[in-house]
Amino acid sequence: MIGMSKRLHTNDSPLHLLQLEDLAKSVSFIQRKTQGFSAFGVIIALIKCAIKGDGSFNNIALELGVLERKTISRVAVYKRITNNAPQFLRAVIKELVKQSSSSISKLTSKHGFTRVLMEDSTFQVMGKGNALNFPAHGNGVGRTAGFKLDLAFDLLTGSTLSQTFTHGTHQDKELGKYLLSQIKPGDLVVRDMGYFVTESFKLIDDMSAFWLTRLPANVSVTFSKGASLEKRLRSRSNNFIDEEVSVGTCGMRARLVAVRADKKTATQRRRARNAKSKGRASSQALARDGWHILLTNVSSDVTAKELFEIYALRWNIETRFKAWKQSLNLGKVFKGASNEDHYESLILAALIQQLMGFNLAARLSKLKNLALSMEKLFEALSVHLSALSQSTLSDPIRFRMCQISIEKRNRQPAHVQWLNLLS
Repeated sequence: MIGMSKRLHTNDSPLHLLQLEDLAKSVSFIQRKTQGFSAFGVIIALIKCAIKGDGSFNNIALELGVLERKTISRVAVYKRITNNAPQFLRAVIKELVKQSSSSISKLTSKHGFTRVLMEDSTFQVMGKGNALNFPAHGNGVGRTAGFKLDLAFDLLTGSTLSQTFTHGTHQDKELGKYLLSQIKPGDLVVRDMGYFVTESFKLIDDMSAFWLTRLPANVSVTFSKGASLEKRLRSRSNNFIDEEVSVGTCGMRARLVAVRADKKTATQRRRARNAKSKGRASSQALARDGWHILLTNVSSDVTAKELFEIYALRWNIETRFKAWKQSLNLGKVFKGASNEDHYESLILAALIQQLMGFNLAARLSKLKNLALSMEKLFEALSVHLSALSQSTLSDPIRFRMCQISIEKRNRQPAHVQWLNLLS
């Protein structure tokens, strides 16, 4: 139906499959029915505020007035957006995640993995006045504020496993531990360097699951005869390495796959590292900047090229974050200061909008001959949501497939360029 009509209906949204009013009543967010304040209306109003960049109580009241049969005052909104509001929105997110994860076990990848789990995080700056409720790292320049969103999903189905937001001071290493309880035998967990914890990799291995990661510059690696990784990398005869190594002080055994980067990439990396470290970058880090390096517990049955192809898919999650943040005006929303319940509600509503976009993307990706652009899809979704009113709540999301497709480019993305090095 989607391919023929070239449009999506809001009735297809996972929000319409939930008993929102019941969820709201279960946490006492809504205690009785009113024509000026509904569970669905509150979610859409908050999302519209995030898109517009104005999350004030007054603007929430104005958006509710457009969506509901009767208007509501700013004071009335202020009295309702208390600790029950985040509880309700969290319950909605939990149901959306549960709903989208139901068919995961039925699918397998071409590499034989049950699921391919991607995880990454993004940080959103907030006004300094929010430092008490949403602290961030000051880095020696005084109090700062912000929140971090951590997302984990199955690449094969597009289904979200976990979606967590927390204060900006939380490290990826700690956030990554939440995913461990959801790992199943046969899963492949793909992570970036920020989540690098050898104990976690050992736990994944004990679960009969697999992991794939890039190598941080500060983690030592030695080969079977005691040679350091840097010594091997500096050898001009080497352009490709695929061997078993010992990682870190604990001596974890892993497979290391590395391919020499092109000169331009290596130079750019080293310049960036020297600038960041003010000329004090370690020789170990600079040596590794000339290479693309992966660590894994996957056997040699999966070739080095296939491992790089799988890791290249990780750009998918970065594209999702970029598309989501570009479709909203979170910087403006959180520029001022407000109470924790108010801002937490706006953050959670933004995450619901994210899940709606991912749901659409997962369904559209099944269409043949469609190279989907996440940025364009989220832009179309935001335009539709922004225009919703009481009389148009059931209107379809109208777009042409060419408007949400990726434009052809002559220049290849960076991850495709280094994949070609293994061809």
